[in-house]
Amino acid sequence: MVIAIIAILAGMLLPALGLAKEKAKRSSCVGNLRQLYIANAIYMDDFRDRFVTLNAPGAPGDPNAGAVETYHRWAGKRGIDDFDFTDRPLNPYVFARQMVNTNDNEGIYRLFRCPSDTGSKKGRWPYDELPTLFHTQGISYRYNSSAIDNDGTKGLWNKRSSDVRNPSRVIVIHGEPFIVYGFKWMGAWPLPATYAYWHHKKQLGWANIMFVDGHAQYLQATHNKPDFQHGPNWTVVYSD
Repeated sequence: MVIAIIAILAGMLLPALGLAKEKAKRSSCVGNLRQLYIANAIYMDDFRDRFVTLNAPGAPGDPNAGAVETYHRWAGKRGIDDFDFTDRPLNPYVFARQMVNTNDNEGIYRLFRCPSDTGSKKGRWPYDELPTLFHTQGISYRYNSSAIDNDGTKGLWNKRSSDVRNPSRVIVIHGEPFIVYGFKWMGAWPLPATYAYWHHKKQLGWANIMFVDGHAQYLQATHNKPDFQHGPNWTVVYSD
């Protein structure tokens, strides 16, 4: 009888403990985003108020190529996907804020990894990113350089903060799961671009978000509200 009661109590407590643990991870993730946001703001001070903007090798002036280049290597370490992007422009600003032992690889890159990063499985994007996005691409977070559609004219690529019409609505940095309904160039919904369940283990699209004005939210991307680039209180299009 005592063992049965203990088993019942454990069954009641374990879900609550799991939720508390995930909430702590989510809070830690938001802390990472805030630090990355501050580093980004300092970077912009040094670059005449311009968001991180890179050109692709061999394609200078091409906004699509430049936006994709920035999307992949705005910050982080080299991942195993053979993106040999050693010159990640935000890194010096991140490392200066961390004040960590530079010989401690895990410590120096800690802000680039979401504690809930469990990678993603292929959808329209034809590759798994496992065991974590941090492992494969060097960072758990994405920069809104291309408005989630490799479009250099709609995202923050080559833009200044003064170009952003609604800073409280426009996303600057987001967790990987927020892109699951993006990449319309790869094919039409209903197949998601990737399957990434990080903070929410049953629903796609949930991620922590940093906005241009500096506030953070936990939001779900959808494919139809009205579409994957816009939501009721957010957008990835700089001019909205």
